Amino acid sequence: MIFNLDDLERLVKDGESSTLEFKTTTAKLKAAVETLCAYLNGQGGVVLIGVSDSGNIIGQTVTDNTRLEIANSISKLEPASQVDFEYIPIKNDKSVIKMSVAPNPESVPYVFDGRAYWRVLSSTRSMPQSRYQQLLMERANKLSPWDSEVASNLSVADLDHKEIINTISQSISKGRLEARYETHDPLTALRLLKLTSDGKLLNAAAVLFLNDPELNYPQCLLRMVKFKGKEKGNILDSKRIYGHAFHLLSHAEDFYLRHMSIESEFVSGKMARRDIPDYPPRAIREAMVNAISHRDYRIKGGSISLMLFDDRLEITSHGTLPLGITINDLKHAHDSQPRNERITQVMYRCGLVESIGTGTQEMISECKEFGKPAPEYLERANTFVVRFLLRPIPIIPDNLTNRQKEVIDIVSSKNTVSASEILSALSDNPAERTLRDDLAKLKKLNLIDTTGKGRGAVWHLAQDNEAE
Repeated sequence: MIFNLDDLERLVKDGESSTLEFKTTTAKLKAAVETLCAYLNGQGGVVLIGVSDSGNIIGQTVTDNTRLEIANSISKLEPASQVDFEYIPIKNDKSVIKMSVAPNPESVPYVFDGRAYWRVLSSTRSMPQSRYQQLLMERANKLSPWDSEVASNLSVADLDHKEIINTISQSISKGRLEARYETHDPLTALRLLKLTSDGKLLNAAAVLFLNDPELNYPQCLLRMVKFKGKEKGNILDSKRIYGHAFHLLSHAEDFYLRHMSIESEFVSGKMARRDIPDYPPRAIREAMVNAISHRDYRIKGGSISLMLFDDRLEITSHGTLPLGITINDLKHAHDSQPRNERITQVMYRCGLVESIGTGTQEMISECKEFGKPAPEYLERANTFVVRFLLRPIPIIPDNLTNRQKEVIDIVSSKNTVSASEILSALSDNPAERTLRDDLAKLKKLNLIDTTGKGRGAVWHLAQDNEAE
């Protein structure tokens, strides 16, 4: 597309953004190319030279020396990248220089004059070293995925034969491997699971089946801690386990089930009570499987952490989201970009993953089915965190009375609670009529709701008032 002045005016109209920046003259050429570098490490973008910060199109004189100066600066971008130029004439023999780039994901991270840059909203900043190292590892992983590399000094004798054969049996029972492939030979099973190459075992085989990984695969570590309270500090229980994926999954399940309380409630219209665990076990297992499948095993000091607090459960693994995938993407249908495709495929075959690329959505659905808040997904210090909240977090208006806020707090502390239980828990001991008025007002504001009638009625948070 060839730009003209009308096109330029439309582009400039909305001002600078995460993909558009203005520079007045080539006196700011260095900063302009730093921004191109940031675009290459993101989603691409455009730099306009000859436009003021306020969006006034002023242009500048373009000489052969100007073009040479630009070319010399662009040559300092590494890896070498395509920069598209257009010189848009305006008036008085002046032009606006339009420079645009589109990144090649296989070449990220890019540097300019030896330094990496990234875009933070509408500003260009030096990229943190930790992020740069992560992108370097991701680039290396695309060229040679870690789980597909040959595992040195690893033999079939080092692996858990029983678990290997069980994985084949589970894959067949799930219909994800044909029955004719049933075998009791570990090496044949490993070949069927695509965990060998030219007769040699791959790193994926070590993660999935190695009996004693502590010496050569110290990243196959699970840390489990139960804290007293809502912050790290007072430890009630702590364990460190080295082992293969299935071993770690089993220990994680034992740990969180041992520390998880079960609450019972009556089901409306039935005599039976329903048991509701603090957190949906299937969602916790899904988060653990995701941590094993998608973490960055190139980080030798990495691990998976399972931490329980009084108000939440967190599963943390080393490595952040793949380039191009955002936290918000995880809440909706998105492309699958498994960091460890061979490990992920084995988890899928044996039924620990129902479908590849939907795990984060399944966790949300499972929590909703149990009446629990949706899990939170976070990136923190080169790690990925899945956080399960014990109770919904209500959005409370400022114009409520202190007693009404206390009612919300009481209701949110349990899945369901009767009016009499609320009354006995309130600090100011109000009359029953006063409480009924408060409950009616809170229900009208869609903060709480009720289920059942008469003495069997119970109160709970309104579903659409939970913070996402």
